[in-house]
Amino acid sequence: MPLRRVFHTSGISLAVSQSLREAALRAMSLSREADRTVTFDVNMRAKLWPIHTARASLEYAFRRADVVFCSREDAQSLYGVSDPARAADHIRGMGPETVVVKLGGEGCYVSSGGDSFTCPGYRVKPVDTTGAGDAFDGAWVSATLEGWDLWERARFANAVGTLTATGLGAVAPIPGREQALGLMEEQGDGR
Repeated sequence: MPLRRVFHTSGISLAVSQSLREAALRAMSLSREADRTVTFDVNMRAKLWPIHTARASLEYAFRRADVVFCSREDAQSLYGVSDPARAADHIRGMGPETVVVKLGGEGCYVSSGGDSFTCPGYRVKPVDTTGAGDAFDGAWVSATLEGWDLWERARFANAVGTLTATGLGAVAPIPGREQALGLMEEQGDGR
């Protein structure tokens, strides 16, 4: 189902300050009212805010999101759950249609509607994982806007996140589309 507009934000926006949290949550609500798709990355940073504030704010965001991205570490930190399927079920119970649990080099677990699966990662030598999760999110949204099915979105997002981790820094190593598609072709479907 191709989308026309997406609003994306993350837990860091909620954690930085009360005013930014209110603005981000309001933007999520307005986006939903305008029939836009809302994507949200938990991106938990425990040093930025108390866990009880984080949980309450994140759960408020989950109820306004269509897609939630969560790392296995985020789920463990917030809910004491490290199993991707249990983490996805817990978060989906709060409202989002799709939950993607990022598993680092192991790929990702996707739960959406009646579908759930683990899409394996790619074999590379990581250098710096800074920005890999954000690149993953952007690739997922891009593939969604193009109408790709869930499996191909997961493969593409894994490829972009993986390649981002092969260089130094958060921006410079983000691969071009052809580079990500090349990795997907080179290492196969993963099924």
